[in-house]
Amino acid sequence: MVTSTRLPLARQSVVDAGGRRVGYELLFRGEGAAPGGPGWDAAAQDRATSAVISAAFGGLTPGPVGEGGLVFLNLTRSFLLGEVPLPVRPEGVVLEVLEDVPVDDALREGLVRLRGEGYVLALDDYVGDDERLALVPLVDVVKVDVEAVRAAGRTPADVAARVRLASPDVRLLAERVEGPDDVEECAAAGYTWFQGFWFDRPRVVDGVALSPSQVVCARLLALLGEPDASARAVERLVQEDPALGLRVLRWVGSAGSGARTPVRSVSQALVLLGPRALRSWVVVALLGASSSSADPLDDVVRVLARARACELLAPERGLEGELYTVGLLSAVSDTTGAPVEQLVRETGLGPVGAAALLTGTGPVGPALVAVRALEGGSPWPSDLDGEGPGAAAVAAAHLEALAWATRIARGLTGAL
Repeated sequence: MVTSTRLPLARQSVVDAGGRRVGYELLFRGEGAAPGGPGWDAAAQDRATSAVISAAFGGLTPGPVGEGGLVFLNLTRSFLLGEVPLPVRPEGVVLEVLEDVPVDDALREGLVRLRGEGYVLALDDYVGDDERLALVPLVDVVKVDVEAVRAAGRTPADVAARVRLASPDVRLLAERVEGPDDVEECAAAGYTWFQGFWFDRPRVVDGVALSPSQVVCARLLALLGEPDASARAVERLVQEDPALGLRVLRWVGSAGSGARTPVRSVSQALVLLGPRALRSWVVVALLGASSSSADPLDDVVRVLARARACELLAPERGLEGELYTVGLLSAVSDTTGAPVEQLVRETGLGPVGAAALLTGTGPVGPALVAVRALEGGSPWPSDLDGEGPGAAAVAAAHLEALAWATRIARGLTGAL
């Protein structure tokens, strides 16, 4: 449901020859098997990749994780071959082919497909070997591990020459750059992008990780697989889990979604996202979730009850979805400590919802203010006299919402 855990994510800069940042490579920094260590099998790699994608585009961070530059994502074979759906759009991302992905016809076909869909591809940790040289014409960027190249008795210039023969227009990126001499040597050999400790070390990204219920995600996947599933049924299921509802808003609000329309509600966000993209994100959320995670029941009930109570107090038809959304976001802010201003920015919420969350004003603001006052046992706000729902209506809505939220939460935890 809703947790306030550290994002399993770090990032390291990619810069040009002048030291100007062109983007960040995102790195897994979560719990469980460590990259390259015991237990680091294909399934663990898929989970780590999913966790990084979910955190980068579905978590709450102080700003866009790429800060307007490129986002480099390490992909496993499952993602490259399309066995696990890739939910991010091509704009602004670079997909890296990891060094341990076996080279075969299936991989080559996957790279051709991804490139045809508009993705920029990078070959990671290349050291000049013959086997992976066959992939160079299929990618846009080749990342050369300077330290490993030298350990193999070659120079960065040797590898650059091999790469240029295979694909003259490919961009060269020198990684594990540890001093100005490395920059000078590689730049002279035609490298234009650089990465390494000389520029910065990987830094953990601050933010809040949102953990949807695996049960709800599984039920949603099953529902999306039904040919006659209604949009309303999908919306109702998403609304059962506050973290999933927030992720839907965050996915649509992120640069990776391609959406440019202000979002008014979860319902509108689902339409903008579309069933195919929603299915992809849910799969990634499931893969990236920790099987040992446990969500506090009281937090779940609190978030669901506020969202539902606000929805029940809609002053007119057509505002129910907007009120559910502002109730959801305000409760998530209170539960996780995420600033409400950040939630408004990260979800791309429209002006009506933003006014309600930030100032308690507009068509839906008074209902939110009233529900929060009742929850906190505060005196009835004097500025609501004659405006918005009455105290009796709010109390009735709160009781109904609390019963509904408790029933939903118990059902989810019982299914676990």
